[in-house]
Amino acid sequence: MLQQSYKKYEPVPWAISFVILLSFLGVIGTAVQAGLIVLSGDILCLNDGCEIVESLTRVPPLVFNLAGCLYFLILLCCFYNGRNGSKFWLKSGRLLLTAGLAAEGVLVSFQHYIAQVFCSYCLIILGTIVLLNLFVGLRQLFVGLVMFASVVLAFSALEFTPATQADKTDLTDGTYARLHRETADDRLFLFFSATCPHCEDVIATIDESFTCSVNFNPVSEVESIGVAGSVLSGSYSPEINKSFLKNLGISEIPVLMVKSENEVAVRKGKSTILSYLEDNCYPKAGENLSAPVPSDYGQNEMSVQTTSDVSSYYSQPEPVQDESCGVEVDCDPLEQGEDAQQ
Repeated sequence: MLQQSYKKYEPVPWAISFVILLSFLGVIGTAVQAGLIVLSGDILCLNDGCEIVESLTRVPPLVFNLAGCLYFLILLCCFYNGRNGSKFWLKSGRLLLTAGLAAEGVLVSFQHYIAQVFCSYCLIILGTIVLLNLFVGLRQLFVGLVMFASVVLAFSALEFTPATQADKTDLTDGTYARLHRETADDRLFLFFSATCPHCEDVIATIDESFTCSVNFNPVSEVESIGVAGSVLSGSYSPEINKSFLKNLGISEIPVLMVKSENEVAVRKGKSTILSYLEDNCYPKAGENLSAPVPSDYGQNEMSVQTTSDVSSYYSQPEPVQDESCGVEVDCDPLEQGEDAQQ
């Protein structure tokens, strides 16, 4: 009888009090974040990484935080009930801590390989779970870190490009329509969206007197562009265009990319683009169409100089906010209305 009773108990972790306290703080922290989402629609975060990561997930932030709150609550119950040495509760708590580090391995890998930015709030949760594993014991910490590292290594061996886009690496695969002029090369790529009024203003200037050939590359699905003479592509992928801009560190549109033999210039913002088109794509400046891309880049211009397979980027200033819309977030309807009145 005494032996059976003994099997139900095991030594209590040396820092069980800290485990209970940290679990309680985890419950409070995630509950507060969930409350902030309900009240203000946003969480408390130390950087912009949280918003970027949220925009790339299918699960709403409220669900994530409620799940986290439930996780820490169950941990609190397990270790509170296991503070007297109950084997069932302590083993359940250890299993949950190992599972927590495995889940964090997935989330950290997602932020590193997919979002390419880290969420400060997520890192705080990761640190909390690591400390919980440490306070339960070095053996528990070792098991948890092995699980975490295994998940991260597995993610590092994967390619996350969708199968439907695996063979699409050229910008022409992201082109929705082309406007071709016999006297000009297809060296202009205009990145835009259907919900950006500044993009619409740029496209509206392209008429019969326009002398440049241009490729229209949307960052979202579009139904038409309203440019006479343009020819629709058989298929296109907005994701290719979004990925291209993301790789350049650009998060606003409209963007005009101008390619020459050894150089690529990227112009951002409505005024900068309109100024370039006025100087280079209308009859009065038609004789300059074959000239190299100018090197005196303005406030919203970036140059990419290419040599064989190596590209070096320089001059990447901040875009003019009132002349751009976000790639991931549509312009505010009020802003669109004001722009239309102007």
